[in-house]
Amino acid sequence: MTVDNLELQESGWEELRKDRRRSRCYSEPGSPSVGGRSWKSMEMEIQSLLEKLQDTNDSMSRCAASATPTTSVTQKLTRHRDILHEFIQVQLS
Repeated sequence: MTVDNLELQESGWEELRKDRRRSRCYSEPGSPSVGGRSWKSMEMEIQSLLEKLQDTNDSMSRCAASATPTTSVTQKLTRHRDILHEFIQVQLS
């Protein structure tokens, strides 16, 4: 293994470790903020993303309704709705 490859591996490893530490912060009880962001701002961001997902699902449903939807499209829309429902349930719990 060359020196360049070894340095690249080590820097990649360190980046992965940093990512893991950042991710772990989300699960630590009582942590008031993550990366300078408050829980409230993250909650608002999640709510915004859920609303955007709902809007996208609605747009997809309208698009499918304007044409003759295939079984595949119907199944995909159902799955998208199920995923959104699961996300909302997680947010509410």
